[in-house]
Amino acid sequence: MTDRPMLSVIVMGYANAVTIERAVGSVLDQDDADTEVVVVTSGPDDSADRLRRAFPSLTVIDSPVRLLPGGARNAGVAGTHGELVAFLAADCVAEPGWVAGRRRAHADGHSVVASAMTNGAPRNLAAWGFHFDVYSARLAGHGARMVRGTDPAAHGCSYERTVLERLGPFDDTLLVGEDTDASRRLDRLGVAVWFDPSVRTAHVGPTRTRALWHDRVRRGAARAIPVAAAGTDGSIMQLLRVWFGDLRVAWRGARPDRAWFWASLPWTALSKLGAGVGQRRAARRRAAA
Repeated sequence: MTDRPMLSVIVMGYANAVTIERAVGSVLDQDDADTEVVVVTSGPDDSADRLRRAFPSLTVIDSPVRLLPGGARNAGVAGTHGELVAFLAADCVAEPGWVAGRRRAHADGHSVVASAMTNGAPRNLAAWGFHFDVYSARLAGHGARMVRGTDPAAHGCSYERTVLERLGPFDDTLLVGEDTDASRRLDRLGVAVWFDPSVRTAHVGPTRTRALWHDRVRRGAARAIPVAAAGTDGSIMQLLRVWFGDLRVAWRGARPDRAWFWASLPWTALSKLGAGVGQRRAARRRAAA
């Protein structure tokens, strides 16, 4: 590797001992020698120790206090040197070609490259319901295109380091949505995002119906403040309009998984409903405070 690698990949985890080794290995297994991998982990488990045993030469930044996602991203950026910077959550896997695809897209002149999401539990209906709800705009069946930072496809991004310097730090106070906030700020800076469906990240969503419900209620509550700030009210009619709009987007991007799209519709509906319930509960708590 050169003194300054072309690409730095920051793997971020909080209490992810069960999955983080797989995430790191999915990057290290990519056929690209000019890639720096740094892990940022926090939490009460032994993730850092496991990683150091499994990958002795790996740089591990282990925070004694919990880092929210934005804080983990900031620590990783400060601890890396690549001209390009990408991020991978510890519960995800970089599919083959993830590194090469990003580098190719950046070499083609794109300063920010967003990636597609795939379902890491491809025979589970609850996981498909979560997938089609949460990642409808990022399905691998959508075409490559330039998108604005306000587009839901502008996630899972890698950045030229000079763009990150213009953007400034990620918001380290958000439980979720720090990447959404960053993409919206990119939009205000006039920086376009290239969505590349050949760059694919696999994520295993909840695989049980109860877990799906609780996950979406929790995330809906966590996103309630930024959603409300965007002018949404969480009403049933609005929820239905958003849901049917998302379904149309998911249908367009679902090929070749359209059989799973139809089979998992009840779980997709439950996922959307859970997010709405979480938003409404958080809104009521704010109103009562």
